[in-house]
Amino acid sequence: MYHDALAAVPRQQDGYLPHAVQLMGTHAVVIVTDKTWKAVERRVAAKLGGRRIPLSGRNNLGRVGDVDLTGFEVEVKSGRQVPKTCIDWLKTLLALREPKNIAVLVMQPKHIKGQVVVMTLDDLARLLNAFKYR
Repeated sequence: MYHDALAAVPRQQDGYLPHAVQLMGTHAVVIVTDKTWKAVERRVAAKLGGRRIPLSGRNNLGRVGDVDLTGFEVEVKSGRQVPKTCIDWLKTLLALREPKNIAVLVMQPKHIKGQVVVMTLDDLARLLNAFKYR
């Protein structure tokens, strides 16, 4: 019966089982060791030329944010917590912009002094690279 459970587990590209497979009765449960949010943090760090801070949040050892990037505090959020309305506004702006221009969405939340800026990671990387080589 365990063999049947393992037979149903999807194989990696090399044909091997994933690193963490746990048998629960007659079912095999694949445990994903690298959370999606960690992968997003790694991609952001790589794109900006920074380094992912492995112990961010409560165990941050005095650091701020998820990415170590000189001169910046970079916090990465992903998933359902990103407001759909904000994404829709950004998509509209991206669709209407000139291709060579950087799209910047500026929002004024009701109870915050100051504005909030939203842009794509690609546009932020272009902006940072433009200033790096001045």
